[in-house]
Amino acid sequence: MLHAQPLIPARVVDQPNRFTVRVALGVHSPDSTGPARGTAGAYLANTGNLASILRPGIEVRVTPAVTTDRKLPYTLVLARQWGRWVAVDANLSASLIAEALDARTLPGFRGWRLVRREPPIDGGRLDLLLRRGERQLWMEVKCTTLVRNSVARFPSPATARGVRHLHALTALARDGEDAAICFVAQRSDARAFRTLDAIDPDFVAALDEARSAGVRCRAYRARVSQRAVTLLDEIPVLG
Repeated sequence: MLHAQPLIPARVVDQPNRFTVRVALGVHSPDSTGPARGTAGAYLANTGNLASILRPGIEVRVTPAVTTDRKLPYTLVLARQWGRWVAVDANLSASLIAEALDARTLPGFRGWRLVRREPPIDGGRLDLLLRRGERQLWMEVKCTTLVRNSVARFPSPATARGVRHLHALTALARDGEDAAICFVAQRSDARAFRTLDAIDPDFVAALDEARSAGVRCRAYRARVSQRAVTLLDEIPVLG
């Protein structure tokens, strides 16, 4: 999946709220701990806790907003941590899975084809609906950018919405439907995946219940560059 162009070099100044990151445009901008010339707001499409990544001074890439009526003039796309690029737009994960399904290269789901994005279910929506012959499979996709000791972790912070998605998948599985949840680490240095039990025990309990009901649980990592983000391979789910 190619990035929208152009990608503009910047550095993090601060993060005033969950969805806004103030950046100093230009990699060689002044130290971002104080107000610098050329600062602007960038929209962060991610509800996760990225405090360990989006620290003041960290190198990032932004793109201009696609509409002129947007409050923030830029969108945050990439951040550099430990010498690697991390894709911080959480909306990418479902698209990466959909792209792999279209190419028939998604490990664990060979033979399944994508038939719908954001299918409605019980007053809400899941991410993807797949079909293979007469069977259909409901899939939810979760993004993670957090890696500790080469292990991708989720959730951070707690996610009531994620718990609701798991309950919906569990109900589908118990009704005889195929269902799956996929976690995508939007960085290449993840070697495995594990839930963050201490952060959200309700999510962990719901995931355990879902897996016991027959919901498939898979995890993947992505290759991230300044040109594109692509699904790299499957990683093991620990615990």
